[in-house]
Amino acid sequence: MRPLYETQADRDGEREIVLQVCGAWDCVAEKGRQLGFVDYYLYKPKTNLIAVIEIKNRKTLSLNKFPAYMISKKKITNGLSIANELAVPYLLIVNFAESLMFAEIKKGHKFREAIGGRKDRNDPSDIEEVVFIPISLFRPI
Repeated sequence: MRPLYETQADRDGEREIVLQVCGAWDCVAEKGRQLGFVDYYLYKPKTNLIAVIEIKNRKTLSLNKFPAYMISKKKITNGLSIANELAVPYLLIVNFAESLMFAEIKKGHKFREAIGGRKDRNDPSDIEEVVFIPISLFRPI
C-alpha cells in the first residue's frame, strides 16, 4: 500500500484555503473523502451543490515561473467525471505565491500531457501521467 504523505499541516492549509473561497463566494464546503478525487463539495447556503473542487497549496510557486500548472491526469480525469455526473463545475483551486486562483476544468479541454511528477520523495508512484493546465485559464478568487 502506498504511504500517506498528507500531514495535519497540509489539511489545515487546505481548510484555510477553502474558508477563503467560501468567504469570497458566499458558499459552504463539505470535505470529500480521504484519498478521493474531490477535496471539497461547494454549496450555496440553503441550496444545491454548486461545484466540486481540487485544492493545491503552492504558496512558494510563482504564477510566472511556468506557463502551465502540472497536475496528475488521473486526478483531473476522475474529478471531472464526478463533476459531470453531478452536473456541476469542476474547479482546480491553487494558492500561488501571489494569489489564490481557480481554473474551471471542462469536458473537452485538451491539455498537454506527459509523464512526470515529483521526485523529492523517491517514491516511484509519484511519477505518472500528468497534464499541464495553462496559467492563462486561472482567474483570481
